[in-house]
Amino acid sequence: MKKTIYRFFVDDAKEEAWLNEMSAQGWHFQKMRLCFYTFVKDESQQYIYRLELINGQPVKEQKEYITFLEDSGITIVQQFGGWIYTRKNATAGSYELFSDYTSKITYTKKELKISAFSLFPMAILGIVNFINAANRDDNFSYVCLLTAILCMIASILIILSTYQLYQRKKALEKQQQLFE
Repeated sequence: MKKTIYRFFVDDAKEEAWLNEMSAQGWHFQKMRLCFYTFVKDESQQYIYRLELINGQPVKEQKEYITFLEDSGITIVQQFGGWIYTRKNATAGSYELFSDYTSKITYTKKELKISAFSLFPMAILGIVNFINAANRDDNFSYVCLLTAILCMIASILIILSTYQLYQRKKALEKQQQLFE
């Protein structure tokens, strides 16, 4: 049996936790397209899911890394928008893609850079479209206004995501100091 669920996530850690909750209920992630997640029911299995942003690495390194994960018994469920969705059978025990605080902090910094880098073009595009909408008197002004509003909404979501990533990085740094 299959089912598709609409979900929108700003935080990849929450998305990962949700996928693991669904697996605990016997629903296993199969694919995701534009916030629509497809699951297959199988109560005989339980998986542990992990997400990782591999965007920014050369294609050759991405392929080598994916081969390394697969050789380690990790299944690549999907690649989408620079993200990989991985899983491993829960009977094999828990697994982490980043096993120490330094690698977790480095990865979170990478996510922060990408998030911050994507904010500026989106915000500028929104501002430019607001200006275009204000300076026009034709039907195209409505298109500019709609585009500006959508860009500003996207900018706000990016800001929220960036803030959550920043909080995660600070928490990891605090934990690292406690355990060193």
